[in-house]
Amino acid sequence: MELLLASFQNEITKLIIQNLQLELSTEQQKKLNTLPTKNEKAYDLYLRSFDLKHHQAESAKKGIQLMEEAIQLDPNFSEAYSALSTFYWMLAEQSPASPLANWQKSKKMAEKAIQLNPDNAGGWNNLGITQTNFDWDLAAVEKSYLKALSLNPKNRIDYVTYLRRINQPKRAIK
Repeated sequence: MELLLASFQNEITKLIIQNLQLELSTEQQKKLNTLPTKNEKAYDLYLRSFDLKHHQAESAKKGIQLMEEAIQLDPNFSEAYSALSTFYWMLAEQSPASPLANWQKSKKMAEKAIQLNPDNAGGWNNLGITQTNFDWDLAAVEKSYLKALSLNPKNRIDYVTYLRRINQPKRAIK
C-alpha cells in the first residue's frame, strides 16, 4: 500500500511538472523515478519509524528494531541505514549505556547509507553529526554538512548548530 502511495505521489509530481512546463535535469528525472525500496514491508517499517524520532531512548531503541527489520527485508535500502544512524546517535545522546559504541554504530550506518546512495542527504547529515560528536574532525564535519546541504538545501539546522559549536555563527547567517 505504502509503495503504491509513493508511486502515486511520484506520478502526481510528474503531472505538476508537466503542467507547469518545468524542465528537469536528467539527474532530477532519475530521482523522481526512483523509489527508496521495492520492498513494501521495509518501506512500511521505515515510515512507521518517523513517529519515533522524539529524542527519547526508548523511541530510539524501537526505531533501531524497526530499521534492522527493514534492512533484513532490503539490505540495499539506503534510507533505512540513514534512519538507523539517526536512532543510534539519538541513543548515544539519551542513554548512559554504551554511548561510545552507539556513536560508532551511528557512523557505520551513515557510511553504509552513503555507500548505497551517495546522494543520501540524511546519510551525509548523520555522518556530520557523528563526526562532530564522536570524531571531532572539523574538516570532515564541514565536508559532510556541505555535501548534505548541497543535496537538501532545506535542512540547515545541523550545519548551523555545527557553526555555532566552532564559534562561527556569522557564517550561519549567509
